[in-house]
Amino acid sequence: MLEVESLIDVLTLCNLCILSNTLHFLTYRFHQVADMDTPSLRDIDQRERWDRNGLTPLEREYFIHICGLAFNALNLVHWIHCQYEFTDTDAGNSLDFETDIAGRYLTDQACAILNYKKRADAQNISMTRHFNFKDLETQLDYVLGTEGDPEEWFGDWEEKKQGFEIHDSLSFGPRDHLQISKKDAPFPFKGMLVVFILPFFSLKIICIDTPPRAVGMTKGDKKFLKGLSIGFPSTKSPVELYNSPSESEETETETEDVEDEEYRPTKRKRSGR
Repeated sequence: MLEVESLIDVLTLCNLCILSNTLHFLTYRFHQVADMDTPSLRDIDQRERWDRNGLTPLEREYFIHICGLAFNALNLVHWIHCQYEFTDTDAGNSLDFETDIAGRYLTDQACAILNYKKRADAQNISMTRHFNFKDLETQLDYVLGTEGDPEEWFGDWEEKKQGFEIHDSLSFGPRDHLQISKKDAPFPFKGMLVVFILPFFSLKIICIDTPPRAVGMTKGDKKFLKGLSIGFPSTKSPVELYNSPSESEETETETEDVEDEEYRPTKRKRSGR
């Protein structure tokens, strides 16, 4: 871990797992709608309200698990922070590994992905038919949004993404100035710190291992599972859906009943995974 390149390899793998759902093309399709077909107004409403997309429930669970494994790697991030010293040799000051290195690298890559998408749209580069910049931003918000709490280990995503256009590379960036050394007195750490406030304002600090599913579930996953449990009702009545603007003015689509039919997940073979 004293080698900068080895450290970057580990962090890159973690970032890929954390953003895996965001990077998958089926995330931007509609439920049981082929890429070349036009989604109905109800399909659009279902994806907006419940994040119901081209992923099957089994595929979504897969992404929740690997995202959770990556976030559980925060244990590793904490451990590295406690065991090693990081110094900016140019500035001559110490760096906080969690925010200045691991968190900065994750959000830099997320900003670069946003920038790539904006450039692709400007050049009419097709990725998947119903995939636009706002869709990508929403999915990144599901993963990195702090919901009013900027004290996440990767920092304040809402503030960071405002300057996404200055990020034009997925690389870690300059690294010659980064020096890693073993701490003389490392802090022994065995898991993620959880602080409980007990009666009479006393504190109890313990270390725990969190199941991957608990930490890997994004805001979009929670919306989907809630919708799945109640049958994916529409936010609008059939009349409202009919009067709403469609993605395509050339194709007329019929609206369905407000309540969905019984949900029957289908298995899809994974290719290239």
